Amino acid sequence: MKVVIVISGLRGVFYASLEIARRLSLKGTEVVFASATDLGDRLQPYPYDFHKLPEMGIPKSFEVDFHLSFLQAIDDLNGDTYLIDLECPIYVMACIALDRKVLILNHFLPIPTHSDLPIPNRAIIPGEGFSGLGLMVRLSWLSSRSKHWIKAWVQRLKQNSTDRRSLLIKLSKAMGLRTRNFLFSRTLLPGPYLYFSKIPMLHITSSELDFEHQLRPTEYYVGPMIFKDRLDPVDSKTVGQIEKVINDAKKRNQKIIYCALSSLKAIEQTFLSKLVEVFRYEEEIQVIVGLGDKSQPPEGSLPENIHFFSWVPMQQILPFADCALISAGFHTIHECISYEVPMLAFSLGTTDQNGFLARIKSKKIGLAIAMSNSPQAINMKMHELLQSKEVKESLLLMRANFQKYEEQEILEKLLLD
Repeated sequence: MKVVIVISGLRGVFYASLEIARRLSLKGTEVVFASATDLGDRLQPYPYDFHKLPEMGIPKSFEVDFHLSFLQAIDDLNGDTYLIDLECPIYVMACIALDRKVLILNHFLPIPTHSDLPIPNRAIIPGEGFSGLGLMVRLSWLSSRSKHWIKAWVQRLKQNSTDRRSLLIKLSKAMGLRTRNFLFSRTLLPGPYLYFSKIPMLHITSSELDFEHQLRPTEYYVGPMIFKDRLDPVDSKTVGQIEKVINDAKKRNQKIIYCALSSLKAIEQTFLSKLVEVFRYEEEIQVIVGLGDKSQPPEGSLPENIHFFSWVPMQQILPFADCALISAGFHTIHECISYEVPMLAFSLGTTDQNGFLARIKSKKIGLAIAMSNSPQAINMKMHELLQSKEVKESLLLMRANFQKYEEQEILEKLLLD
């Protein structure tokens, strides 16, 4: 059997897809990767073939045969099953048009299609506080849905039906798809995606981490995909410096704090300077900060216990971290849970970070801070987290829940049935 994994190329979903490929390979399944992004170099250390797909850009006016290149690309892959990133809707459409078995890979929190749960861009905990009352949850859902419907229609009218969503629907019709049979326009979140209401969708998170709500019949939690066998090109100098910090901290019996900042969005210098003040006088703590691709270290003198790096391999630091200060990103949260590392989390308001912040608090696997908090307030939260037995117990339980999905082979059964 041959499974084709089509992804957008974002680093988080790239690693998650490698874990999926690893599990499928153990079942004797042939796995190949495909993407409109050139992933050849990144996949080179791994035993999987890569196929470059046509770019997913759609011109405002396209020729009648424009769709043929996408159909041909899928046909040439000759897969038995296609697992396609939610952010690659054109290739989902091509699989439907060619009558290929296709499942959608979702690396965000599930979008509730009923009013029993707030949209994940809201930091609302059902049942907690005024905003968590049943009526307020329903109003929040309705408000978010209405705003995004309005936004979608405004874009459509302003651009004379040449907005991304309208072009995708137009392209789907060129492929012979019927909107009423396959497509539900995703207007619940900003972004040019389509929601394929009748195509199976695999959510690579766990129901235990999510709030209870009603999924569509074709949606499934398959558990987090945490790939621990990374073979990426390593900056030996950085790895050596991090190793020295870890070894020195262990010798001195110091705590290790890992700060994982966003790789999608630059962190304001004021917040980075605030982090320095949080840890400046903590002589019993060593802090390792991964800046991500967008941020720069703060200016000025830094205390000896704070170490900034442009990139930090999580697999190197998390086994030794006593807690992690993170932006509430999907994959980082899963990895912290897998190593039972308590989280002090903040949201940049990107995608589903607000929703994850609410889940971290509700599931008691960490604490939440705001970027506007004072250094003293953040410092107090950090010490509260380091001393919390409740958080450690909750992390242990959540990690055990994660392992059940792998032990029961939920993903493999859905893909290989």
